[in-house]
Amino acid sequence: MFLKGRVVDDIGQMGTEPVQLCIAKGVAYVWNVDDISILRAKYRVCGILTGTLPQLSQQNVFLGVPLVLMPEEVVLLVEMGMPDDFVLTIKF
Repeated sequence: MFLKGRVVDDIGQMGTEPVQLCIAKGVAYVWNVDDISILRAKYRVCGILTGTLPQLSQQNVFLGVPLVLMPEEVVLLVEMGMPDDFVLTIKF
C-alpha cells in the first residue's frame, strides 16, 4: 500500500536471504523472482526483464527472468551501502 509516495507496509521484513547478483561478462543478472521483487520494492531498482516465457516463446511483449541491471544500478546499490544484502557470483 502506498501513501504519499512511501511504502507503508513493512518492507524491512522482506528478504532475509541476501539477493544474488550474477555477473557475467560485465553484466549483472538476477535470476530469482523473489530477489527481483526485493530489488524493486525495497531498493527501488527496476532493471529490465529480458527472458522469454516458456508458453509464449515467439513473442517479445511479455518478458520474464533474468532481470538485467545496468552498471549504474549496481553502482547505486553499492553506494547505498547495501553490499551485505547481496551475494555476487562472477562468471567469466
